[in-house]
Amino acid sequence: MITLRVRVLVILVLCVSGVAVAQGYPERPLRLIVPLAAGSGTDLMTRLLAQRLGERLRQQVIVDNRGGAGGMIGAELAARSQADGYTLLMGGSVTLTITPAVYKNISYDPLRDFMPVASISRFYSVLVAAPSITAKSLSEFIAHARSHPGELRLASAEPGTASHLAGQLLSSMARIDLLQVPYKGGTMRLNAVASGESHASFLTVSAALQFVKQLKLPLFGVTSPKRLSPLPGVPAIAEIVPGYEWSGWQILMVPARTPPAVINRLRLAVTDVVASSEFKQYLSAEGSEGFHQTPDELRLFIRNEMTRNGNLVKSSGAHAN
Repeated sequence: MITLRVRVLVILVLCVSGVAVAQGYPERPLRLIVPLAAGSGTDLMTRLLAQRLGERLRQQVIVDNRGGAGGMIGAELAARSQADGYTLLMGGSVTLTITPAVYKNISYDPLRDFMPVASISRFYSVLVAAPSITAKSLSEFIAHARSHPGELRLASAEPGTASHLAGQLLSSMARIDLLQVPYKGGTMRLNAVASGESHASFLTVSAALQFVKQLKLPLFGVTSPKRLSPLPGVPAIAEIVPGYEWSGWQILMVPARTPPAVINRLRLAVTDVVASSEFKQYLSAEGSEGFHQTPDELRLFIRNEMTRNGNLVKSSGAHAN
């Protein structure tokens, strides 16, 4: 039988070894997996984070884009990686909470296979309307949709994606019937709205800031709980549909069983980057914002988002093999 003294000694040894690991970490470059193609808003933000994180850790942080299957390819690769703090995952709302609900055969569990390191950012979308639409505001858009169910076409990405579920949530909360038409990529959705082929679409604020103003497309509402500084004249959808909120987010994750001392070392460095004025300004310009939660709060946050988004996926009927 193990005596109390032996147990104490074992705990002390583990604590000392953990501190030693943290003091020597990192000793080689880190790999940061982004489960999206290069060039996306998340990818560009991650590259800035990687550069500044590398400066603080005094090691290179290499961004590794592994897009496909709703982020499943990159997430599965990260989940199978050694839990030593040298492989990181930029976990997003789609990869961690939507894809597991859409795909039947998925080999990773967001809560079982990963540990959250730190929250990075939260980003929102804006409902963009066609210039030819008769409605001139979100209230008129909703009123028209109620009197003409299934007539208004909403350009979205594939079923079960963020833009699709943002529309699903609006339909449910505003009690309207929108005909969601899938398009591949934000550019195709933007073109569909600009040409009048579709009546509206949810686009990221960064995309709206980059293209929509040039095309002079009406902006009916942002999905944030309150108005955003880059678009002060655009109302929050919640002003018309109380309680409406839709956001994407990024949380830096590591494989489960990564040493706690290593996770803490990473957390301190990442939090320092996210709190910097440079990073805050970058996020604000993109219509995003930082948000801070403890690791325990992040696990609960992810669990709650899995439930909410899973219910939306189920009600939408979206699924993939």
